[in-house]
Amino acid sequence: VDLTFTPGVNSLTVSVPIIDDGILEGTEQFFGDLSTSDPDVDLRPQRTTIRIADDDAVVIGFGETSYDVNEGDGSVSITFGVLSGTLGVSVDVSVSTTDGSALSPIDYSYTTTTYTLSPSSPNQTFTITIEDDGLLEDIESFIAGLTLVTTGFDITISPNMATVNIIDNDNVRIGFAQDSYSVGEAAGTVSVSVRVLEGELGINTTVRLTTADGTATGRNVPGISECIFAPCSAFVIANSRENPFYYA
Repeated sequence: VDLTFTPGVNSLTVSVPIIDDGILEGTEQFFGDLSTSDPDVDLRPQRTTIRIADDDAVVIGFGETSYDVNEGDGSVSITFGVLSGTLGVSVDVSVSTTDGSALSPIDYSYTTTTYTLSPSSPNQTFTITIEDDGLLEDIESFIAGLTLVTTGFDITISPNMATVNIIDNDNVRIGFAQDSYSVGEAAGTVSVSVRVLEGELGINTTVRLTTADGTATGRNVPGISECIFAPCSAFVIANSRENPFYYA
């Protein structure tokens, strides 16, 4: 732009268009420079700086707030990144895990890592190792958390937490320790052992034992006993006339 000063005019103003690009980029600047072919004009200051304060925002978060993984899968992959807005700069975020009912290192491997999101790579995926502990147990869970490392930009982290649910793939076999028991009628009681025969318990498990007539018949209601594993080694069914489970 050529600026022509005439006698009596000591100030001229130039309007420079500013483009709102919708990209998160922080404060940017450009320069205005003066030049002239008139050797009698002293240009000082010859340069001015124009700074553009960014007014754009970005939301970064997990793609999902809940992930299900089978214990036998070995790992789970979680995606996070820019959910709204556009990055014009690179920013760092940190991902870490926190125990819930699932515990590290028994159920999964603790993870803490810093990732860089950039204009060309606005999304990232991280992988957490899942441990197959061989225990019968309920669904267990832990938390993956996301925090912003880079400061100075209008960035919101949301959602900043994701729950990982580990679906158990283990089972146990519970049964009588023997196929049959022999007892003398005068003994008064018979001890019947019920055991975990295969696998391993990580939670309490209840089984019910009921008696049923054979050639020996109950003179009252069939007997019922419950045992909460882990583990209960025996049931005692009393064989006496005072016991409602009495058999003859």
